[in-house]
Amino acid sequence: MHFVVCGLGQVGYRIVSLLRNLGHETTIITQGTRDSWSKELATCGIKIHIGDSRQDSLLREAGLLTCDALLVATSDDAVNIQIALHARRLNPNIRVIVRTFDTTLGLQIRHQLGIEEVVAIPEVAGPVLAAHAMFDQVLARYTTETGRHQLRRSGGNWVNEPLEELLPPRKIPLSRRQEFWKLVTPKALFLWHKRLWRATSPQLRAVFLAINIFIVFAVLGVRLGLSLSAVDAFYFVVTTITTTGFGDISVLNSPDWVKLFVCFLMLMGSAGIAVIYSIVTDYIVTARLSETMQQVPVPDADHVVVAGLGDIGIQIIRELRRDGLEVVVIEKQSTGSHLEAIKADTRVLFGEGRDPEVLSRANLAKAKALIVATGDDGINLGIGLAARSQFPNLRVVLRIFDSDLLQALNANKVFTNALSPSYLAACEFVAIALDSGSKAGFTTDNSFWTVSSEAEVREHPFVASNSE
Repeated sequence: MHFVVCGLGQVGYRIVSLLRNLGHETTIITQGTRDSWSKELATCGIKIHIGDSRQDSLLREAGLLTCDALLVATSDDAVNIQIALHARRLNPNIRVIVRTFDTTLGLQIRHQLGIEEVVAIPEVAGPVLAAHAMFDQVLARYTTETGRHQLRRSGGNWVNEPLEELLPPRKIPLSRRQEFWKLVTPKALFLWHKRLWRATSPQLRAVFLAINIFIVFAVLGVRLGLSLSAVDAFYFVVTTITTTGFGDISVLNSPDWVKLFVCFLMLMGSAGIAVIYSIVTDYIVTARLSETMQQVPVPDADHVVVAGLGDIGIQIIRELRRDGLEVVVIEKQSTGSHLEAIKADTRVLFGEGRDPEVLSRANLAKAKALIVATGDDGINLGIGLAARSQFPNLRVVLRIFDSDLLQALNANKVFTNALSPSYLAACEFVAIALDSGSKAGFTTDNSFWTVSSEAEVREHPFVASNSE
């Protein structure tokens, strides 16, 4: 088979590499690429035409009129659509597969421009990244009439797993009476105090702990100075710091150092009461503001934290919701286009994902996993390393678009769950090119595999080694 590929970026290069390993003839049109890639492909006998893929003459020269399919994979969605429309005008019968990063745009060109075969990178990468919050070595996820499935690497082969058998059962909604009794259980009260402590600023926590330590020593001092029992000493300290002062225990005839100590105790008690009021008031105000702004509380445990609310991030969140998991989002910008879609059932924390305070507010210590999916590989790596240093046992999933960086991380065993959307998209491209209507594509050591709309998995053996 002969394919024409437009664009030799991260996605385009992976497409060409897979098609070459499968033994198919490939012609490339690109305005520029890495020198190492062009030299490698030229050595393999692959023709590379330098220029704008929207030029009719260049498309004809590359073989548009006789090729089996045109794979449009430049880094610009608008340019990709223009190339597809030009190609359709020159050859109305040509199969065109278009790459988009904007998922909404992908749906629109399917319905309004008649370009049925569209690879929306977030739709491909999001579910696989989400799957790694719970599972290892997930190759692809797809949906058929029989339900949702995932393909996972097992040794040198793969297994096809129905998700309904793997995911935990969904929670059954409680009645109002059940909700009330759930709130007053010892566990619920403990969790409330835990959330209260987590919502308190570090400065107030330090003052509160210092005052409690002082109270312990105050009880010892009062017991020694007034010759009281431990219970009576504690009783006297509590009545003094709360300014209750029943008068049943007096220091009138005590030594001067005891009177001075009790005066200091009263001053510290007033400060302690003020701190306690501050903690409770801060929690109540925060809770009321969150309720007014319709913010969901941070879960106590077993949630997934997603850093980055872009096109891939929103797909990850939707997939995690389908899996029945609670989600907390860390987002730097407060004006994102996807905020309205998730704020009703997802807590969003605004801040820098590498900030330890932000990670603590997301309750990362009790989270099931952290998925880092911002649009910058360097930032993703920084967030992942910051989280790993703060929570060494945390499961971290990274979105790394540059496949070369991903291979370097894998070679050094930095992260075991780092995935490249560009490679996942390339697999989807090749799957659709080989079998129209394919639901997914993935690789094993010696073969490329496609999944048909009837969930039939087909093997395409490599004729060259698969370096990916």
